[in-house]
Amino acid sequence: MFKLKNLKIGIKLTIGFALVALIVGSVGIIGSYNISKMARLDKELYDYVSVPLYETGIISESSERQEYYLIRMNLATEKQELQDLYNKLKEEIAIEDNAAKNYGSMILAKDGIEIFKAYETARNSHRDSLYKIINLLVNDKKAEASILLNQREGYVKLHDEKKVSINKLKDFKLNGGKIRLDSNQSTATWLVWYMNIISAISVVVAILLGILLGRMISKPLQVLRESANNLASGNLNVDIDIDTKDEVGMLARAFINMRDNVNRVLSDINSSSEQVESGARQVSDVGASLSQGATEQASAIEQLTASITEIDLQTKQNELNARKAKEVTDNVRKNAIEGTEQMESMLSSMEQINLASENISKIIKVIDDIAFQTNILALNAAVEAARAGQHGKGFAVVAEEVRNLAVRSADAAKETTDMIEDSMAKTEGGMEVAKSTASALKNIADGIQEASDMVTTINIATGEQAVAISEINKGIEQVSDVVQNNSAVAEESASAGEELYSQAVMLRQMVGKFKLKPQKNRGEDSYE
Repeated sequence: MFKLKNLKIGIKLTIGFALVALIVGSVGIIGSYNISKMARLDKELYDYVSVPLYETGIISESSERQEYYLIRMNLATEKQELQDLYNKLKEEIAIEDNAAKNYGSMILAKDGIEIFKAYETARNSHRDSLYKIINLLVNDKKAEASILLNQREGYVKLHDEKKVSINKLKDFKLNGGKIRLDSNQSTATWLVWYMNIISAISVVVAILLGILLGRMISKPLQVLRESANNLASGNLNVDIDIDTKDEVGMLARAFINMRDNVNRVLSDINSSSEQVESGARQVSDVGASLSQGATEQASAIEQLTASITEIDLQTKQNELNARKAKEVTDNVRKNAIEGTEQMESMLSSMEQINLASENISKIIKVIDDIAFQTNILALNAAVEAARAGQHGKGFAVVAEEVRNLAVRSADAAKETTDMIEDSMAKTEGGMEVAKSTASALKNIADGIQEASDMVTTINIATGEQAVAISEINKGIEQVSDVVQNNSAVAEESASAGEELYSQAVMLRQMVGKFKLKPQKNRGEDSYE
């Protein structure tokens, strides 16, 4: 039974159907055998009763026709008629002999053979008497033939004995047929009961076999169905006690694996849903924080954009100012160069003035020398006028005036010399100052040139800065767009986090509807 339980369903069904087929085949074979037996008995009844009875009927009829034709031959008046009747009589004799031959071949019983031999004896005796009468009739001896035909102890007796033997043949076959019929009916009744019993046993065996196979298949399936209903209702804490090795056992093991896997997956989902719930809450909080941060960033970027725009305007204004400064420095540099040239020209004029002053000083020195000589001459003239006395008074006055003029000329020359020397000293100081001023103007011109170059550089840098600030402004606008997009995404993320949190709570509630089976060590489990 255990081996049958572990067989595959196909093999079980094959064995069951094979047994049923074997039973049906056995019943069929037995039925066929019984039917064949009944057919054989019926054939024997036909061959050994019906056919012999038919033959006895032919024998009896032929014997009566022989008697009929014999009487008609006795009454015939014409030879042709006599000859026709004689031919018919011979035909009937041949028919009787053939039927007797057939009858004799179907006799098996000893008493039947004795009865048939008695018939043949009576037939032969009757036949001898018949032929004697026929010979008399053929030889036109009707009177003798009539005497023999009507002899009570002769032909009539032989005919009656033959008729009795024929009746005995009939009675023998009728009695044998009745015996065989009773035997056949008894056999048929027994066979019917036998077939009914065999059929009933076969039906009972088939039903028991069907119940056995049905329980072998349906009972585990019933367990699986109940387990599936429990699983469908959310109860995974069910035990499946099916240890067969057939398809149902394989299905049960697969169902157990599915239950364990579903239990494990739902446990993981339950655990994961808690983590997802916590993570969703964190995502929601982070999303809200990101949204707020993105909003603040957007505000800061708007302020930065305004500042960059203002800086851009200031940079452009600085560029304009730098251009104007460059124009101013160019003009100052030009003026400084012109001032340097004029200072150089003034230095040249002052050198010429200094040379002229030196020449004047030399002339004044000559004048001073002349006034000194004149003064000496006036002194000498005064001395001579004094010496001349009265005559020399006028000359003495002239000499005094000349001397005064000489003194005054000497004083004027001295003053002029002092003024010229002072002027020369001042001129030299002015030349020094002019040289310093020229040097300063040159340095100023060089500084202005450097300042102009720097202003040019600043102008170029300011232009580049303006371009860069414009690019930065565009970049900040893009960053602003990104930040706004991030803000929207952060808001969506926060909304999605809230949705995910609600979905996680719903998932936990849904998983909570399942009654999970306590799990073994997670390290020992594996999904199959």
